[in-house]
Amino acid sequence: MKKQILKKFPAEKRDLEFYRRRQLHDALIHHIIHFDGFLDFNRLVRAIRLSLDAEPYLGCRFVDKFPRPYWERRADLDKVDHCHLVYTEKVDKAIEQFLIRPITDVYNDLHNQFMVIRSNTDTLCIKTNHMLSDGHGGLEYIAILSDIYRQLKKNPDYHPHINGKGSRSLRQIANNFSLLDRLKIIRRGFKNWKSDLFPRSNWSFKYKNGDKYDRGYIIRKIEPDKLRKMKSYGKARGTSVNEVLLTAFCHALINILKPSDKMPLRIVTPVNFRKYIPSGKGESICNLAGVFQFRIEPQPGKHFDETLSIIRHRMDEYKNDYLGLGDYSYMFYELSFLPFAWVRMLNDFFLNLNHKLSPRGMPPGISNIGKISPDFYRFGDVTVKNAFLPGPVMHSPYFLPIVSTFGERINISVGFSGAKQNRPIFENFVDVFLETIPS
Repeated sequence: MKKQILKKFPAEKRDLEFYRRRQLHDALIHHIIHFDGFLDFNRLVRAIRLSLDAEPYLGCRFVDKFPRPYWERRADLDKVDHCHLVYTEKVDKAIEQFLIRPITDVYNDLHNQFMVIRSNTDTLCIKTNHMLSDGHGGLEYIAILSDIYRQLKKNPDYHPHINGKGSRSLRQIANNFSLLDRLKIIRRGFKNWKSDLFPRSNWSFKYKNGDKYDRGYIIRKIEPDKLRKMKSYGKARGTSVNEVLLTAFCHALINILKPSDKMPLRIVTPVNFRKYIPSGKGESICNLAGVFQFRIEPQPGKHFDETLSIIRHRMDEYKNDYLGLGDYSYMFYELSFLPFAWVRMLNDFFLNLNHKLSPRGMPPGISNIGKISPDFYRFGDVTVKNAFLPGPVMHSPYFLPIVSTFGERINISVGFSGAKQNRPIFENFVDVFLETIPS
């Protein structure tokens, strides 16, 4: 089987973007899965190892070599420890310790790391390098892992299909658009550029630039009773829970930062591009998410319902005009013939140009993964009680809470560096955010 797996794979554009940005955050995404019982640990370890054959990129190390970086299969996959088993009653503390642990060597460390926390039930923790996958790609990976885990119970000699030819490129998005669509997306990009740059200011969520290895997380939940009330509140006003959360996020920022009403609030929001693929999923585990900047003119004192109405109409405009794609029209161009160092120089040039045209602080962001289907977590004998996706540890001035929903519970997490100085700042923000949500 192993002879069928290539030794080298190209690094895609989105891989390299996260490689360039690793000074902005720790470039790690996580999945925390709480079960109602116990996993077969030895079978899980075997399933993890086989999953690295099923999706060969996941069993690679990153090589930054001129002219183009690439992924190279590791030779030690059968020797390294892929998963650790920890016995403790302090589950929340063990989860945070796992979350704040970095992948320090992007070239040699394993890009997928696992831990099972065993108390009265099991909790599976997964850490993945963002260069390889976004959050939704991680969910697709867990579906593969859980399928292998189930198959191994039936047949201990089971080997999964090797996905050696599945695309990880944004071309799988671009290929679904006609020439007219592509021109409209490029036009959307120019509209975004104008909105993002002018007026030449915005406000940001500032915190201290502390030790990048002193990391912390705030994790909170919105329980089913309050979520049901949020749904009723939104339904009565023709809006979604997502828009209610976004409005609460805006109001929390306004209450804490007390900005000038002459300065726009721009919020960075990720978008899952898989919505533009007919199957709704990528051909392989990869990054198929982009971001767009949501802009609103803050008016302190405005009633929550008024802001909610503005956001609902603004989001409808975005959704009907190639949501998120405007800033990624480069997917239509082939630049792989250029050395990566040249592409990086071009990117830095345009970033510096934008900063000179519109010097300003970094806008805050919020990522709503949405409702996670239980179908991703079919581990057979055990059922998932709760699951959520903590995002990267952000470094000042970047700020990105992660929101996800499983069943009738919303999970909110914020990762940050300089934990000793900054924990009170983030705890206060999350408290204000939750208090602002109407119910």
